[in-house]
Parts: sequence; structure tokens; C-alpha cells
Amino acid sequence: WDVINESVTDDSTVDKLKLRVGSDKSSEFKGWDTYTEDLFKLAREHTNPNVKLIYNDYNAENNNGNFKGKTGAVYNYVKEMKEKGVPIDGVGLQMHVSCNYTPNYKQLTELIDMYKEIDVEVHITEIDVTLNGCKTEEKQRELYSEIFKACFDNENCKVFTVWGSYDSESWVGASNKPLPFDENMYPKDIY
Repeated sequence: WDVINESVTDDSTVDKLKLRVGSDKSSEFKGWDTYTEDLFKLAREHTNPNVKLIYNDYNAENNNGNFKGKTGAVYNYVKEMKEKGVPIDGVGLQMHVSCNYTPNYKQLTELIDMYKEIDVEVHITEIDVTLNGCKTEEKQRELYSEIFKACFDNENCKVFTVWGSYDSESWVGASNKPLPFDENMYPKDIY
């Protein structure tokens, strides 16, 4: 279950966490400091104990090796909650990436291993790879393949979900060609 989705702001850094429920940790938003704890504890209390409870976010996948930005903020946020005993079982990395903005195999496996060290499994929850910056669909296929391999080579990566099937139904638009099937539902190189 995705208990919380997209709570960390884009301008958060490894040193300064900002949540969408308040401007930052100095916010006067009532209840911000126990928001995550309360929601995860309620979810655990009211679900089957075997259900995995997930924090899900975008731009948290160590893109281009940048751990100082949102990737580091999300990691530290999840780690802090685990240290407090909050029942977070996994982190969802949405993986809306392109040729200009994507983690490589090494960067992604390092991040998956970091989550393993704090007993948090990784789910690739919404992958799509737009053609932005790609010269060919072959390059797009290589990126999908690299991310897929990084996930399946690591026992801590438990889920790999593509965010749609065919381009004309993509949330980013058919012209970006982010999915395994084209607008006529014919398989592309990435399939």
C-alpha cells in the first residue's frame, strides 16, 4: 500500500527536509511532526500484517548521482522514520526518467543497497522513459534495460511497474513515447 505519496518537496536537500504538509521543520502546521508516524501506524493497525506499507515519491532515484538533493532528503526522511519505529516497509521510486535525467546501473544499485541497510525494500512504481534527449528508441531501450537489470539483480528491489502500456495513453503525452507500445499498440524496441 502506498501510505504516503509525494510528500517531500522538490527543493528539499539532504540537509533540509521540506514536506508538502508544511513549509519545513519549523512550520507551524499542526501535526506535521507526527504526520508520517501517525499515517503509517494507522495503516499498520488497520491492514493485514503481511501488507507492505510504502512511502512513494518521484525524483528520488539518485538521478545522475545527485544524492545531495531530493534523493538524499527522501532517504533521510525514511531512515529517520525507521529509527523512530515507524512501520515503513518500503520506498517507491517512481522513475519518471529520460535520457537527460536517469540514474545509471551503479547509482541505482547503490541506492537500493542503502535502503537495504535500513531494512527498507525498494519498489520501482511508475517507470516510464521519455525520448527527451534520446537520439533513438534504441537508447531508450538501453535505459529501460539498465534500470530493469539494476532492480532484478538486487534482492531488495521487490517490484517493477511500468506506468502504462502504450504511448497515446501516457500521462506525459504520446509525443514523448515513454512506454513499451506505440500509439497503435505495436511493441517498440523496449518491449
